Amino acid sequence: LYAYGFLTRELHALLHPTRAAGLTKTERRVLEVVRERGRVHPKDLAVLGIRRRVNAWGGKSKATTMALDELQHRGLIRVVAREAGIRVYEPTPERPPGSKAGLRRLVLAIAHILAPAPEASLRRAVGALRRLGDPRAALKELLADGTLERHVVNGEAWLTPPRALPEVPRVVRFLAPFDPVVWDRARFERLWGWEYRFEAYTPIPKRVRGYYALPLLWVDRVIGWVNAKVEDGKLAVEPGFVGTKPRGPEFRREFDAELARFEHFLGSGLRGRAYRR
Repeated sequence: LYAYGFLTRELHALLHPTRAAGLTKTERRVLEVVRERGRVHPKDLAVLGIRRRVNAWGGKSKATTMALDELQHRGLIRVVAREAGIRVYEPTPERPPGSKAGLRRLVLAIAHILAPAPEASLRRAVGALRRLGDPRAALKELLADGTLERHVVNGEAWLTPPRALPEVPRVVRFLAPFDPVVWDRARFERLWGWEYRFEAYTPIPKRVRGYYALPLLWVDRVIGWVNAKVEDGKLAVEPGFVGTKPRGPEFRREFDAELARFEHFLGSGLRGRAYRR
């Protein structure tokens, strides 16, 4: 679902309706093995003796691995676990075929996650659902019946579901580079007036924020970023700010609370912290 790897069962079923028509010979053979064994690691398919083939990026991949990926999209198998990062699959029960109502539900789910979003950005995001139908037509219907609203701000159309804005909690959050708040870089820059880029693959001399800079959210504004790494068993944290660092005890208290949550997430192997203020 645009960028999510974990979904509710309802959305997962809508995203992967059963579509068995038109399977290739390789896909049928792979599906037979998965259904026979009940749980399959890609290496278990070596017994089929099927060679590699050209993938979508022009390189070579195992044809059986590509078949597993296609069968998952078709709703015939699902990812049940990972072993050393490798997907492990199992067969799924029969699901109803895709429908216009199901596609609308998926488009609306993406809109709720990303809203408020520039209309152009949301159209690109729902484009990932093309294999299930016409997501842009679904988006148009949602606007026509009032399920989504269009607001023009500074000459640009933004889409959002009609809803009352909740009170914004006064907390600090370290956001992942692919968090819904951050994912659409164009929207990010429009909302907060600075450019964020994921620089893990950027050559070191060209990095501006850091290898894995985490956007720093304070109340309802992304005010900077945090670089965190473990050095000699200690968590080293170095924040950076776009403008002036917030003053006063409230921000420091909430920053420390988020840092404690981050340490808890990393586990009990840490031996302390080195906070570079």
